[in-house]
Amino acid sequence: MNNSRSTLHAAAAILATLLLTGLSPAVAQTVGAGASQLVTWTCASSPCSSGPTVSGEAIVWPANTNPLKNRLNYVAEEGVYLPAHVANGTTVTITSGTASIYAGFPSASTHRKLATLTAGGSYTVYGLVAGEVLSVQNVIGFSYEIELPTPPVPEAPVPGAISQWVTATCTASPCPWGTSLAGYAIVWPQSAQPVDVRLNYTFSAPIYLPAAMANGAVVTVENGSVTLLAIPANSTGHRVVATVSAGLSYTVSGLAPDEMLSAQGMSSFVYRLELPPPPPPPPPGSAPSQLVSLTCVFSPCSWGPTLSGQAVVWPEEARPLYRRYNYFASKGMYLPDTVANGSTITIDAGTATLFAGYPEASVHRALATLNVGNSYTVSGLAPGEVLSVLGDSSFVYRAELALLPPVDPGEPIESVSAYWRCNTPGCTSPDWVGAAFNWPSWSAYSTNGRSGDQSRIVYSAEGGLLYPYMGAWAHGCEITGISGLVLIVEWQRGADTWRETVVGPGETHVINLTPPENGALIESWPDSRISVKNCQPQPLP
Repeated sequence: MNNSRSTLHAAAAILATLLLTGLSPAVAQTVGAGASQLVTWTCASSPCSSGPTVSGEAIVWPANTNPLKNRLNYVAEEGVYLPAHVANGTTVTITSGTASIYAGFPSASTHRKLATLTAGGSYTVYGLVAGEVLSVQNVIGFSYEIELPTPPVPEAPVPGAISQWVTATCTASPCPWGTSLAGYAIVWPQSAQPVDVRLNYTFSAPIYLPAAMANGAVVTVENGSVTLLAIPANSTGHRVVATVSAGLSYTVSGLAPDEMLSAQGMSSFVYRLELPPPPPPPPPGSAPSQLVSLTCVFSPCSWGPTLSGQAVVWPEEARPLYRRYNYFASKGMYLPDTVANGSTITIDAGTATLFAGYPEASVHRALATLNVGNSYTVSGLAPGEVLSVLGDSSFVYRAELALLPPVDPGEPIESVSAYWRCNTPGCTSPDWVGAAFNWPSWSAYSTNGRSGDQSRIVYSAEGGLLYPYMGAWAHGCEITGISGLVLIVEWQRGADTWRETVVGPGETHVINLTPPENGALIESWPDSRISVKNCQPQPLP
């Protein structure tokens, strides 16, 4: 590999990374003749000191010698690096042209030149130490003969395992570390249930060990150097646990339940690993907390546009609520008082705090903070209050819920996509786009009765008329959210002012028209669902 005719070695010095293969099987004596091949090296990780790609002529070694392709931050198309235990005793003869022979560690920035041969010249390799590799290169093509030893000099056995070159690819936005990254790391055994994803990246091998298996693990470094990192599962940050050099060991401790362990090196390393026994299985009925995100849907956004954390997600049959203050939760984390009172929460792993309060309140009171083995039976929640169970990190819990009261679910209705189109002469204002709940044509209006470019008629995505504007019969309708957010508008038909009420899953609102109000509209996001009770459409006057 070369980037100038004058210094083949300088370019070769910045090639990609080492992938040690361990002991190779013995190979029979090989005598071969051939021509060099044009090989391209591609940069696999930053820095790319010679640019994204570099090309040059080189010997491509036989496949049964287990040649390597990686050097520094580059990966070759073919196996151009011969491991030391095969290279020692190999004779290279140049039959036409010129070539240079280099040796060194794949992770080194420079390789030493053993010889430069012209046509007729030979060189027998010796003195390479375990882990070094041999390459034969030139800026232009050459022909050669090679004679490999039989059997090959055995590679010195090294106790333990060898780090692997692992790549990661970003599969969604944002990509905080770029579209891809790569490096040397410990690939944890599958029995430890390691993780191969982090944030928006998917890794070629699982390099993240959950805290439950990492705490108590002993990492011993036989060769090279390893940095142990504690990494929160949902954060771009990390902290350094320890840097372990050759001949030293480190016992991992103190990782939080939501942290993972990663062992990484600037170059290849050899290690031994002792993992603790797996933790006992949780008691029957236990469940892990889930990551729940809250998105601000109304101002003020006192906690920022979004926030997230670990929480108990209640079963749908408990009719949990999704809304708190001005925020909408991604999962049902708020348990109504009718179910929460009398329910018992037990923590089997980690720590969690129980909170109670009204959904519209910005502050909830703490009922109890529970550690492993602690239980709490909820009582005293006032009508309309909700219960949530939150943790600073992941936790495992059991929930014994009070009996659910029988409830008439009402009649379910699904929203449809809607287009509010200007219907006054000369109006060119664009459509308002959203979703609404449609009623029989004889019971509701297709227009809003407003003036100017605010006057609108409502169409479906297929172009048919919709009738979302309820008449005075809307008074007393009980609306309960099933999925998505729903906006209930109570107003006087044709007016430019109205009252709005947002209903999330599990929440209920009874339409209460006060004079001069004489109608209502229920808007939503597409695919939202509600149930209605005490709501019988009546003919329009």
